[in-house]
Amino acid sequence: MQSVTTTQAGDHVHMVVAATGAWEHSAYQTDNQFVLEVRPAKNDPNKLVPGQGYTGQRLSLNFQSIEIRALLQIIADFSDFNVVTSDSVTGTVTLRLKDVPWDQALDIILQSKGLDKRRSGNVLLIAPKDELAAKEQVDLEAKKKIADLEPMHTQAFQLNYTKAADVAGELLGNAVSGSTSGGSRVLSTRGTVLAEPRTNQLFVSDIPAKLEEVQAMIARIDIAGRG
Repeated sequence: MQSVTTTQAGDHVHMVVAATGAWEHSAYQTDNQFVLEVRPAKNDPNKLVPGQGYTGQRLSLNFQSIEIRALLQIIADFSDFNVVTSDSVTGTVTLRLKDVPWDQALDIILQSKGLDKRRSGNVLLIAPKDELAAKEQVDLEAKKKIADLEPMHTQAFQLNYTKAADVAGELLGNAVSGSTSGGSRVLSTRGTVLAEPRTNQLFVSDIPAKLEEVQAMIARIDIAGRG
């Protein structure tokens, strides 16, 4: 250990620990006392190895029967994420994790309690897996109802290089040689398409969001040399 330097930064204190060699540490706070423990690193064969895909800053956790909601708040404070926890998240957990990324630690905690997370920006929603799945199903059905009630519009599309009939097949999910849609239907269940071979035009009736998808698709595939 070389030095420990502390500086005032507004209402906070910034601590810099300079060291040479292999060291490990743990830190915790009790009331207004902050404790930092530093010790020589030991080769621990039982130490948890960070998995692929975890990039969070590392931390160590050692708790006996801590409330899960309090533990999630510690993760939130450490990671600078806003954590919203469902009222149905209850119970305690005992764990000892040494020097693991905080996002891996969070996944381990959630898996141990049958929980899951959803991220929106810098906000993490934590809830039981079944509760999240049920919420997503309700949201999906609500979006479907909105789409079923949304007014239909008709738009004409002029094609220059690709046959209108071929594109119409792709919009309906029919397999077409050289198709870029993978055989999946582009239009909604209410959507219809009419191909006019004489003028090589498409007349598509659907909700506005789907018409935008059609326009983007045509811009992508109606190029010289494709048809």
